[in-house]
Amino acid sequence: MRQYRTPTIFVLVVLAVLVLIVLATPAGATRAAWVSQDRVDVPGLTMAEIRFGVTGGDDVATLTNSSGFGLAYRPALAEVRPAGTGTTAEHLAALLATGPAFSYHPGATECSGAAGRWTATAGGPVDPAGDSREPLPEGAAETLCLAVAPAAGQDEALRALHGRQFDVVTTLEAVPAGGGSWSRTDSSWTARYVVDAPPAEEQPAEEPTTAPAPAGRCTADGKDAVLSWSWAGGTDPAATRWEVLRRPGTGGEWTSLRLVEVGAAPEARLTHLDVPETDGGPSKNVPYEFTVRPHQAQEGTAQETTAPGPGLPVWTLVSPGNSKKLECQAVRP
Repeated sequence: MRQYRTPTIFVLVVLAVLVLIVLATPAGATRAAWVSQDRVDVPGLTMAEIRFGVTGGDDVATLTNSSGFGLAYRPALAEVRPAGTGTTAEHLAALLATGPAFSYHPGATECSGAAGRWTATAGGPVDPAGDSREPLPEGAAETLCLAVAPAAGQDEALRALHGRQFDVVTTLEAVPAGGGSWSRTDSSWTARYVVDAPPAEEQPAEEPTTAPAPAGRCTADGKDAVLSWSWAGGTDPAATRWEVLRRPGTGGEWTSLRLVEVGAAPEARLTHLDVPETDGGPSKNVPYEFTVRPHQAQEGTAQETTAPGPGLPVWTLVSPGNSKKLECQAVRP
């Protein structure tokens, strides 16, 4: 009787086929059994950065743009701080009390007298005017000048601060010129300000106060004395006859001494005999006063009064001891 057996080789073939089918079937629900892949290199992503440089000192700064794109900038804040030896917070308070103003001039190396592009008060934000930012193209550099103007009418207060030094710290803001949501506000510039107060106005030197020159003179001439005077006219500008009057130095009524003829420069000569002796003897130490007046009466007639002429000088003379000399003591108008 014949017996049928499943060949071993047949079983092995079936198993091998099944293994190949499993290995060739892709995982998941994809119907395709094979894929093609290519490698693509993607460059790394970078974010734009504002590179805004501020360098300089004194009253002019240099601004640079190395951002790779255009910028627009403006000063944003101005602060004042004490600087230099001896400048204190009290000096700063005194300066701020005078109300100094700060103006910024873009593109200038010297601040002109014209109004600045931006203005600010000490310790406050810069006052923008209209389009408040100035363009700074890619790769460009520009200057910015700062002018400090003391307030009017503060000369006296500034004189107390003359020579004091202060630092003006300006913070600048830069943004992309084409618009953007980011900005840079950490750039600053420090300028040194030295108070230069106007000098005090010099008052004209006062003329020394001197007594007006008397209208007459008394000149010793040997033992005699010569009285001279000027005459502005009075009622008789051409007077050529003058009357000499006399009285004691202690005062009293004037008495007529004599008439004199004068020329263009009126004068009269006196001798020691014109000073009377005192009752005590020949010691003539008592001063006498003399004056003159134009003689306006007709020749041969007497004057109605013995009053001296208006505006004419009074001379004081004395004849000391037995010297028979005259000394001039005083002349008053």
